[in-house]
Amino acid sequence: MLAKVWGLFKVLSFLGLIVTNVLTLTHAKFHDFLYSAIDKLPYAQYRQSSPTNKNKQLNQKLKKQASHIAKVKKTSSKISTRLARGAAVNLASLPAEAVPILGVATVVAVTAMDIHDACVTMQELDELNLALSGELASSEADKVCGMKVPTVDEILEAM
Repeated sequence: MLAKVWGLFKVLSFLGLIVTNVLTLTHAKFHDFLYSAIDKLPYAQYRQSSPTNKNKQLNQKLKKQASHIAKVKKTSSKISTRLARGAAVNLASLPAEAVPILGVATVVAVTAMDIHDACVTMQELDELNLALSGELASSEADKVCGMKVPTVDEILEAM
């Protein structure tokens, strides 16, 4: 009698394994159900190398990379726009800089704009470094942002 029960147990176990194997390969919900059940078992070292766990880790890395790429694109776009505007202003200001007295005011205004743009660019690069590496690189932003452009009167006095 015990031999018959044991034989029936082996046959049912084998059939159960075949059915669950087929279902895990053909139905995602069944696979997820079994994975969540197995995930509750206390052998983490075996689960770490599972394809599902590796896939989750890869998806997290891809999301982080996508976020970094978006930040880099946004920052580089801002910097490019600012540099193009600065170059255009510098070229446009050349004739005015040649005019006496007015030229000094033009130089002061363009220099103030250049320092402001440099300050904003350095702050954005600091934010980008922080986002990408998690730490703030030593920056000169405080020095640049703290620069004071002399007034037209101060420059004329010094001449």
